[in-house]
Amino acid sequence: MLKQSAVVNGGFLGGFFAEEFIRNCNLLTNIVVTNHMKEFTAKSSSIAEEYYDYLETEDFEIKGKRKKKMQDFMFRDPDFLEPYLTLVETLEETSEYMKAAWVMEDAYAKAFELIGAEDGQWPELILWEYEENRPILSTIFNRAISLYDRFFFSEALEIFRKLMAVNPTDELGVRFYILGIRLKMSLIDYETKVIGKDESGQAAMDWFDDNRAEFEEEFKGLKEVE
Repeated sequence: MLKQSAVVNGGFLGGFFAEEFIRNCNLLTNIVVTNHMKEFTAKSSSIAEEYYDYLETEDFEIKGKRKKKMQDFMFRDPDFLEPYLTLVETLEETSEYMKAAWVMEDAYAKAFELIGAEDGQWPELILWEYEENRPILSTIFNRAISLYDRFFFSEALEIFRKLMAVNPTDELGVRFYILGIRLKMSLIDYETKVIGKDESGQAAMDWFDDNRAEFEEEFKGLKEVE
């Protein structure tokens, strides 16, 4: 399942991989936002247009060809993360969960590198309004979703908070997951009881408005998009 061009199914993780997964997540949750970079904007990819055009082709519907093409895109521009996310989804569709996990690890590590956070510092802003930033934000968002799915609530919450801080207009809907965790809901509970079959998103927005007041300190930096 994709959300905002991002693979959000955390179920591919298991066994020995979980320890490495949490270790890498802790790199994110230990980061402190400082003034070392006011605003991050990713570089445009020379293959982005070709990638998006490929999504509309007949070859894209053939999983074997799709895998090879995504690997080709990744080789040609390792910093463009959309093909990583598409490859993860495709590998999960073909039950290649361990391969999907390692590709997701690569994407996560690359996102962390691209925002310049190796020294333990996030930029102040990584705005969704710039299309070049979206694959990076989506990759980090997926990591938080995967943690939430596996009941690592505190680790997921810290990443969600940082995502809202760097992108306060919150096009990804991070605020809904923050509220779900604060209400001690599992991801499954949130998706079944709040979202249900409402694809419009109105049910989640109504639920958020009804329940946010108790945790308003979480959302004081949120900027509503008109």
